[in-house]
Amino acid sequence: MRQIGLLTLLIVTFVCRGQEIVTIKTEGQSIEEFVPKNWQIIRTAQGDLNKDNVEDAALVIQEMNPNNINVSSEYRDTLDSNPRILIVLLNDTATDKFRLIGVSRTFILSHQSRTMEDPFKGITISKGILEIGFYFWYSAGSWFMTTLEYKFRFQKNELTLIGAEFDQTDRGTMERIQRSFNFLTKKMSETISNEAVEDQKALTKWKNLDFKEFKTLRTLTRPLQWTILPNVDI
Repeated sequence: MRQIGLLTLLIVTFVCRGQEIVTIKTEGQSIEEFVPKNWQIIRTAQGDLNKDNVEDAALVIQEMNPNNINVSSEYRDTLDSNPRILIVLLNDTATDKFRLIGVSRTFILSHQSRTMEDPFKGITISKGILEIGFYFWYSAGSWFMTTLEYKFRFQKNELTLIGAEFDQTDRGTMERIQRSFNFLTKKMSETISNEAVEDQKALTKWKNLDFKEFKTLRTLTRPLQWTILPNVDI
């Protein structure tokens, strides 16, 4: 039952993405050239993804459709549920242009509900790794508070998922589950703790991950899509 609220969010988000498919350029002189008309950049990250000592780039763009922007006088806020696209670019020194190496129209979740925080928290590129963060916090509908972080590395012309972090707390019981995934070693650590229970020590277990193929940005279409162990989604 732990994941019901999150999975419901993902299904709603996916259904709401029935917008017209926009074309993303395959190369350009600047990152702005990859932004379609009526879209805007909301996050950018720069760093070397292919170890050539040149800064590459990743950006998240969002549509600017006014029909998906709702201003509430009751809640005194604005809900922008416009869809988002993740674009990853290599800075090709041979052509002096940015080249598209990855795009996902579904992985970056949009903000669909007033009763939860915006689930997308940001992107970074550090030491050749593209990191994508999410945060699930509900004011109604779920007691669970969850953070997710995905780590992708560019290898064999794919953005391959090499690691992930999962951290979830039940705000009712204060039970906390932390999972750290290393897909290169096919290992996962799972730590269960509870600060509300006096003298309870954190318990950590290591588990083997049995999978045939690495997930990539292309095949891992949404967060929490991959059931890698019974009752363990990432």
